[in-house]
Amino acid sequence: MKLNLGCGDDYKEGWINVDISDNVKSDVKHDLNVIPFPFRDRQFSYIEASHVLEHIDRKNFVLVMKELHRILKPGGILHVICPMNDIWNDPTHLNMISVKTFRYFEDDKYVRIYGLPKFIIKSKMVRTKYFKLPVWLAKLYPLHKDFEVVLQKVDSNEI
Repeated sequence: MKLNLGCGDDYKEGWINVDISDNVKSDVKHDLNVIPFPFRDRQFSYIEASHVLEHIDRKNFVLVMKELHRILKPGGILHVICPMNDIWNDPTHLNMISVKTFRYFEDDKYVRIYGLPKFIIKSKMVRTKYFKLPVWLAKLYPLHKDFEVVLQKVDSNEI
């Protein structure tokens, strides 16, 4: 089963689509700052979070990542897309996230010290209007639009 988190106008047929807004079509209305999410443990094999995590209160970000980990099946994929430039121009953005944010969820030291959920970073890309670039190459191409990170869930008993 696939989850489209914060679907906005991007309603995906065959997925469970979640949004807080009454102004868009969704299957589940839910404020992602409210924990727990209305889903079972290990319910989803794939979660797409496109342009939604920057709308989460900063104080709730780790809790939201723990919830996403909880509802993902072992080995499940979390696909995150966030803006890179002009993040603070949107008054609804509450959280600044970068590609580097997600390395804390991969590093065993931070997972242990801070009790973070464990993920493996499968890929990191920078998206422009027309194509995607590896992060290292994007440094040479300054017209970044978004970044995307693909994470794979690691169960706590696998650490």
